[in-house]
Amino acid sequence: MTARNFLKSASKANWKLFLGKMNYKQASQYIDELEFYGMKLGLGNITELCGLLDNPQNKYSTIHVAGTNGKGSVVAMIDSVLRKAGYKVGMYTSPHLQDFRERIQFDGKMVSKEEMAEVFVEVKKAADEMKGQPTYFEFTTAMAFLYFQKKNCDVGVIEVGLGGRLDATNTIEKPLVSVITNIGMEHEKFLGDTKEKIAEEKAGIVKKGGITVIGEDDDKIRRQLIEIAKSRNNKVMIVKENYKGKIGLLGEYQKRNAAIAVETLKALKKHNKDISDEQISKGIAETKWAGRLEVMQENPRVIIDGAHNPSGAEKLGNFLSSLNEEVILVIGMSQEKNITKVAEFILPHVKKIIITKAKYRGMDCGLIEREVVKYNKNITVIEDVKEAVNKAIEEAEDETVLVTGSLFAIGEARELWFNEEA
Repeated sequence: MTARNFLKSASKANWKLFLGKMNYKQASQYIDELEFYGMKLGLGNITELCGLLDNPQNKYSTIHVAGTNGKGSVVAMIDSVLRKAGYKVGMYTSPHLQDFRERIQFDGKMVSKEEMAEVFVEVKKAADEMKGQPTYFEFTTAMAFLYFQKKNCDVGVIEVGLGGRLDATNTIEKPLVSVITNIGMEHEKFLGDTKEKIAEEKAGIVKKGGITVIGEDDDKIRRQLIEIAKSRNNKVMIVKENYKGKIGLLGEYQKRNAAIAVETLKALKKHNKDISDEQISKGIAETKWAGRLEVMQENPRVIIDGAHNPSGAEKLGNFLSSLNEEVILVIGMSQEKNITKVAEFILPHVKKIIITKAKYRGMDCGLIEREVVKYNKNITVIEDVKEAVNKAIEEAEDETVLVTGSLFAIGEARELWFNEEA
């Protein structure tokens, strides 16, 4: 029986019996099928769904993080420090690389399969009372909010999915701190075709009377964000210098992300959160974040990175220029991404290219080849991601292998090293 048919019959039955029958596999199948409804920006559905669940997102303190790049790293650093300080922390991020449960973590661990099935049932019951159909992201956001409430979360660190103003996470009424990491060109179809328009959308997470941390370093955009925050009576905290301490994540740009995290933690102290300088330094130094300049092995060295937009590609290009090593690139892009700009920043630093295609939303290899051939004619096409990575490893001698271009592609690649059920 498919997940949808199971739920159709179960929704008419006793919900306690349903809970007893429901399992993780069926819940996962149903959630995957929600992709059929596509993406829909707007707060109507999620407001109704959270209302039916008694608004769990407002039952604990939250930190809300938006921005073009660095959101996930900043969220991971804040989560790491708060756990060092003894707080019970929920962390919600997207997308996942291998396992859906990566999105919803509590105290540094993914939601268990049993708990996920239980929370799924409650959210599905509420969704069945709605006038419309929640999307994948709306449904999973509600699951995270409810799960954190059930775990008696002290602080939820919540990453925006897309944009901010109309993102499903923006049902949070009054976060302790709103964070905007930076503004770059992305999702122009939904957010606007200029940085100013995109900044306006991302600043939509700023609520009246709060604290806003701004990491943007472009003067014009930073002034715009400051004006928006002040118009909503926010105390504004500007990140001025990069973090100078030890960082657990690779890449010079992580110093900026760490500085944003530290400024956010300072803001939390204004809410009487007890966090020491030692806990901050240890938490930042011990932060782990999968798929962001993550070293998978040595001899040959294999690095995977989720750079998938021009801003991320520029930072990755800067990292590659500092390596002083020849690079074999395995690249697979998502269909809607800007391969022209990504290629411009990354391709000048590579010796050989292997083009591949993620199973989910993968860009046609021919489209990628048309762009990358402008920079390098040493190209091989291997559509299967794992085969492409293995080919690169086989060919590498002193070169570093870099896998990038899409979070979905690096998620498939990562299975070569981590494929155990948690």
